[in-house]
Amino acid sequence: MHRVCRARGQHRRPPGDLAGTTAVDDRMAVGLQAGIHSPSARASRVAGVTLSLVNLHGAAFAMGTFSVPVTVGNPDSTARETVDALVDTGATFSVMPASLLRRLGIEPTRTRRLRLANGQVEERQTGMAFFEVQGIDGEVMVVFGPENLYLLGATTLEVLLLVVDPINKQLIPEVGLLMRGSSDDAC
Repeated sequence: MHRVCRARGQHRRPPGDLAGTTAVDDRMAVGLQAGIHSPSARASRVAGVTLSLVNLHGAAFAMGTFSVPVTVGNPDSTARETVDALVDTGATFSVMPASLLRRLGIEPTRTRRLRLANGQVEERQTGMAFFEVQGIDGEVMVVFGPENLYLLGATTLEVLLLVVDPINKQLIPEVGLLMRGSSDDAC
């Protein structure tokens, strides 16, 4: 059962009251309360007010959303931690809580201007992290995010050569593409 609520966390349950929700619901509800909306959440603009469709737990309803275990680490050390991250192809970069990244010894290397799904542009710190998903690993850019927000974004999926199967709610390894034929081809 679903209900329509105003965006930006104006839910029937008091803000911060996430009792009885799952870990994924918690992250999605926190994202909604913080004004961070997944582009895959159902939203529409009526008479100048953005409305989002949310379930009874306050989480955005998005067909095909799912979480996967992700090991995050410092590329320069063996510090690693495994978390459940929401697969969000609408997010350019992966987002992890700043406290987790700092605990792993990952430091911000630059600040980037990023657009939230609600259209607002904010400056966020980014750095490089080791990510492993389904035994496939690589170094990727990660956004230092708010607590309880764990997103696996599109560029991370591309770097790890993983594609999303939204129907079966899984990630599928793919073969990477080259722009030219073989290494024997002349330029």
